[in-house]
Amino acid sequence: DIWVTNTEYDVYGNILVTSQSINDKVIHVTQYAYDDYGNRIKIVKINKEAGEKEEQRLEYEDWGNIQKRTLLKNDKVLSEDKYKYEYNPQR
Repeated sequence: DIWVTNTEYDVYGNILVTSQSINDKVIHVTQYAYDDYGNRIKIVKINKEAGEKEEQRLEYEDWGNIQKRTLLKNDKVLSEDKYKYEYNPQR
């Protein structure tokens, strides 16, 4: 068997798509999306053999920290986590 992994990048060097194939048949595809600041906002993993799709969506606050993470499987929400940060500048 011959396993091959292909990776595509955008002009900024961010990964857009990776795919794994065996004997010229694509098995897994992972897609990535980014916001205007280069933060990864979406990861979609597709298992073509099992017919499954997993997705992770990320939202960021003004300081660039993740404030919300949503996990989906086959377009149904599995979990949603919210994060809150406190800033305590040194005096």
